[in-house]
Amino acid sequence: MREQTKLSRRTFLSATSMAALAACVPMSFSKTAFAASAFPLTVALDWVADVEFSNIFVARANGYFAKHGIDVSYIPGGPSAPDPLVSLAANRAQIGQCIWTPFLNAVQKQNDFVILGAAFPVNPGCIISLPGKPIRTAADIVGKTLLIQFPSLEEELKGLLAYNQIQGEFTVRPTGFTADSLFAGDGEGYLAYITNQPLELEARGMVRGKDFIVTMLSEMNYPLPSSIFTVKRDVLERNRPQLVSFFKGVLEGQAFSAENPDKAVLQVVENDGSDLGLDAANQKQVLAENLKLAKAGNTGVPFLITPDQQAAMIKFAQAIGVSGLNAPERFFDSSVLAEAAKSLGYVG
Repeated sequence: MREQTKLSRRTFLSATSMAALAACVPMSFSKTAFAASAFPLTVALDWVADVEFSNIFVARANGYFAKHGIDVSYIPGGPSAPDPLVSLAANRAQIGQCIWTPFLNAVQKQNDFVILGAAFPVNPGCIISLPGKPIRTAADIVGKTLLIQFPSLEEELKGLLAYNQIQGEFTVRPTGFTADSLFAGDGEGYLAYITNQPLELEARGMVRGKDFIVTMLSEMNYPLPSSIFTVKRDVLERNRPQLVSFFKGVLEGQAFSAENPDKAVLQVVENDGSDLGLDAANQKQVLAENLKLAKAGNTGVPFLITPDQQAAMIKFAQAIGVSGLNAPERFFDSSVLAEAAKSLGYVG
């Protein structure tokens, strides 16, 4: 499998000119041009350095961050990486990505964290099922055996039922990072990511909707975003202008990735993610899915968690029994992202 990945990557690159690669990293705002005055910021990512973070990688390479007076570095995530919230609490990073339930656990332990937005206001989680026993709604989970990659995901599924006021139980069974166990009959549903396992099945020649069913968690009235941008409150108070600059750069990197997907993918597979053996064609597919998840509802601003979604997140917390949340509205500050978006001409 690894050799096939390398071959695909070489094949893709051989069809791409070096001029295109150079255009991916224009020198009009080089990373060193503003080094003397650039303010350092470190971001703790919640996954490995793949195309999910092309907006950040492109913003670094194309000089968008430098243009706005900041020098951004990052700590890659992944199964063996430090928890981003731990890096945040220990001041090893000023911005960290997380999901909602660990955030709640952290604030209950007296960490004064604030949410500024989310890379994916639309959650990338989905359930893969088979046509004979499709799972299309939250109620369909009841009585089923669900295959999950991490034990913590069981609580997320219980929360989905509680939030939707659905009574009933389900069984979970641990599994690996592919959906093979579903087709082997080990369960009726496989908890997956729309950017991963469905694409893998299609690459094998399977047809979505015919050979397997994909239902997004968001289609089941699951309100939680993913890859939530989080900061410590004192960092927000001290360095608000620099955080605005961060979102300016990320928004510009997002726009570049949407308009130039081949160049954004090259930045990842040839530079930031070069040691991962990434397949460029697959990463382009993943990028297309990621871009769909960056806006929720009718908002025109990527990464924005709307007031309605904030309220739903609080309701979800209450549904899963989280208590003692003091002034939960203090958990959110959308003004930093809103200021950055307005300066770039976005209309909410």
